[in-house]
Amino acid sequence: MDAWKIAPTSIENCDLTGIDYIISMDETGTPSLKNIVLDPVSCRHWFTLTGSIIETANINAMSEKVMNLKNKYWSNGNFSNHRVVFHSRNIRKKEGPFNPKVINYSGFKQQLNELINNLPLLISAASINKYDHYKKYLYPDPVYQLAISFILERLTFRFNWLGESGVIFLESRGEKEDTELLQQIVHILDFGNRQVDAKNFKCIKGIYFNTKWAEGKKKSYWPLELADIISYRIHRHVVFKDNELDFSTISPKLVHYPSYEGYGLKIFPKE
Repeated sequence: MDAWKIAPTSIENCDLTGIDYIISMDETGTPSLKNIVLDPVSCRHWFTLTGSIIETANINAMSEKVMNLKNKYWSNGNFSNHRVVFHSRNIRKKEGPFNPKVINYSGFKQQLNELINNLPLLISAASINKYDHYKKYLYPDPVYQLAISFILERLTFRFNWLGESGVIFLESRGEKEDTELLQQIVHILDFGNRQVDAKNFKCIKGIYFNTKWAEGKKKSYWPLELADIISYRIHRHVVFKDNELDFSTISPKLVHYPSYEGYGLKIFPKE
């Protein structure tokens, strides 16, 4: 059995030779169905998972563009002796390196949007109304597993049609959490789901975990940073119908744009 199926494995141990895509994933909200209530103000009953699909052939050029932006606003891309990480919450809260006293915040935000808009990537996302999901089914599927099934179904049909392959890249949350998530995804790959046979998922060649920072915090994994930013923007668009300027920078990258609903963006259950 492949080592990455047994225990959470770092992307540093991944041989990308012959791999066409890295699918970096991040979520907004929590997947738990415990004590779920309808919350129309905070909408905590919603969960969004987003996959940013990056061609391995473009990784070096994209990495250079991300670092160029970091180097422009922070010396050597560092703040407080750590590599700056584009974390959506810190950017929105204007915290740490994103404090307007540290940088020209409006200029940075504009150039961040331009960077994301110009990067060659595709997006596939799933947003789940946990309250409706819980009420609709006697035995509701685990939310994260359901969301990633939606994304993988759509991506693997595309990969198989084109004869391509990819690996999944996730942010590490801790050994216990990573192991549980790994088992859920491996189960999908090995046994399929209600809609798709397992053979359809053979184009997924690995699942890898890392924190956004590498050891020592002198390096960061920018695909995870992009997934974080993009996931929040999609979540706000789906749940609150606001922040549309930020959403407009990423919407053309949704799979099957402009008719992306049900393809690049799956909302479940249907409203």
